Amino acid sequence: MPHVTRLPSFLLIGAAKSGTTSFHEYLKQHPEIFVSRRKEPNYFAFQGRSPDFRGPDDEHPRRFRGLEKRLRVAKYQESIVTAEGYQRLFARAGSATAVGESSVSYMFIPEAADRIHEALPQVALLALLRNPVDRAYSKFLQFRREGLEPIADFSAALDAEEERVRRRWSPTWYYRRRGLYFEQLERYYARFDRERILVLLYDDFAPDPAAVMRRTFAFLGVSESFTPDLSRRHNASERSVWIPRSRSLHRLLGGPAEVEAMSAGKRPRSVSGELRRRLVRSNLRRVHWTHPPMDEAVRHRLTGEFREDLLRLQDLIRLDLSRWLEPPSEGAAASGQSAE
Repeated sequence: MPHVTRLPSFLLIGAAKSGTTSFHEYLKQHPEIFVSRRKEPNYFAFQGRSPDFRGPDDEHPRRFRGLEKRLRVAKYQESIVTAEGYQRLFARAGSATAVGESSVSYMFIPEAADRIHEALPQVALLALLRNPVDRAYSKFLQFRREGLEPIADFSAALDAEEERVRRRWSPTWYYRRRGLYFEQLERYYARFDRERILVLLYDDFAPDPAAVMRRTFAFLGVSESFTPDLSRRHNASERSVWIPRSRSLHRLLGGPAEVEAMSAGKRPRSVSGELRRRLVRSNLRRVHWTHPPMDEAVRHRLTGEFREDLLRLQDLIRLDLSRWLEPPSEGAAASGQSAE
């Protein structure tokens, strides 16, 4: 018999900075589930064409020299856009009960819902949502830490968003728009039966991931008794970063790959021999990263801006979101900013 390529029976569609990387890794551990090794293939978001979004490097190329890899990811330039490439992700799915992949772009990119419905009308859809105020600030902190956000003030970065949209910056820099969940999820509820959509909240996942994973396993039709190793949080914000003492020397030595490896806790890859590697490492220093609490005025502003969307969202998904509708106490507001 000819080999038949399996396609996903489920998709994790979002949302970004809501714990989806850990969720993806926990799904992979289940013996009855096959999840593509590649996270964020973004196939249904950009099917048939390579994304051409802009970013800060297009306006200030010298300032962002050395961040090519991260910029390509942020601008979706490494997405899989061909059917053949997408099918290869699932070539080893074998007889797995559930087969899936995770691309948080599917929630935000409008065309994705139609493409998914046309190709996979019976697919199960998973969405993991985080308070959009905290999600926005978490993404901003990540990009500041990684050198991808040129504006140091969160409020000013929010004010710049509409101009960035006009200039066709990648949606990864849309801190506010990515948190308007109602319209994003409404597209899926309009096309798929409600029973095929499972919406989960980060507020439940963070304190008790085991319970959320059991509920997810039941939804996917696999054994609920399996408990994944939940000891590691994947893609959580780093508490320290490696930065070069001399950026000119760092560029001369071709050091970005070394920094990527060290930040990930891996042994640095050889650039051009052992001597060069040692020079790169000696030029680096470790800086501890602290997460300043969000300014309370900005938190109140964003909470008000998201309020109408959240009221409509909780009716759509039939979940109580009252805890997101009011700014939390000062202690609660300062916590949890380092989540995935």
